[in-house]
Amino acid sequence: MLIRDRSRGAPILVVMLVALSALVAVSRRAAAETVVLIAPPRPLEDAVRRSLAPWRIEVVVVGAEAGAPEALAAAEAAGFVAWREGGDLIFWDTARSHRERRAMAKDLDEAGAASLALSIKTWMRLPPPPVDAPLDPPPGDGVPPGDGVPLPVGAGGDVTAPVPAASSVVRLRADVGVGVRHNLGEHDRVLPRASVSVLYGVRSLQLGAMFETGTSYDLAGSDSTHWSHHVIAGQVRWPFGDPYRIAVVPVASVGVVLSSASGMGNPQGQRLSARGTSPWLEAGVLVERRWRWLAAGLELGLGMVPAGQELKDRSLKVTVPAHVEPRAMLRLGVLTY
Repeated sequence: MLIRDRSRGAPILVVMLVALSALVAVSRRAAAETVVLIAPPRPLEDAVRRSLAPWRIEVVVVGAEAGAPEALAAAEAAGFVAWREGGDLIFWDTARSHRERRAMAKDLDEAGAASLALSIKTWMRLPPPPVDAPLDPPPGDGVPPGDGVPLPVGAGGDVTAPVPAASSVVRLRADVGVGVRHNLGEHDRVLPRASVSVLYGVRSLQLGAMFETGTSYDLAGSDSTHWSHHVIAGQVRWPFGDPYRIAVVPVASVGVVLSSASGMGNPQGQRLSARGTSPWLEAGVLVERRWRWLAAGLELGLGMVPAGQELKDRSLKVTVPAHVEPRAMLRLGVLTY
């Protein structure tokens, strides 16, 4: 049987790449609007809030027990993270993967805090403030200690804020994807595909399931014979890198492909209504960027039907040999953590 390929895979792939570029640009802007301060002295917190208020940049204060700077940057979708290390203030620009360091007094006063806040503002390379920026932004209210009573302005020492344990967060992720898949077997074709994935995060590992479907296509003959297939598989992902910069995520899936064919089965006019289930394997790489509860990226993968496909009805049988199917898919994910 021959394939009458009516797909337009190349234009779809171009649209995917353009959309991905736009999403990455938006994500960079969103991440740059948040600064995380890890256990700052109260004068530093107030000075940073006052210094950055004209740009409407969100300042998030967390305790020293909240986790590593990399994890906090991911959790808060932050473009910048600052913390005390020994006798220095460390300022990390997550987008540029660059760190600055400046001496920080143990008993920081308001003048020293103002000087450090000015350094932070300089390191951030901010543009001119908006024309409607407040002229005299008030200091922040600070983060209350465990008993809920705010600390007085100017209090020295490190301030830590209670942060929920990471284990209390339900680490769920749901993805939708659109793209194209190219069958390199006997019936060469490129067709649009769409998928849905739901995964649960355990540390850096993501475990879940995926479902993929797509448009049917016609097999040439005396009458149209429509062929379609759907994939149901378990999936595992191993993210690497900073998700608020660029994360590289190997992906592996194992499951089944559900195939169906209907229409005219042969030149003698026999009707065909056949279905079959075959093993399915796939490996790929997802390159993505995250901001807050959204993630977007491009996945390139290679699927395989290792044992071929065999579809049967009561009188006819369709056999497809083992083959591979490269895939490109644009993904958009929603995360709860």
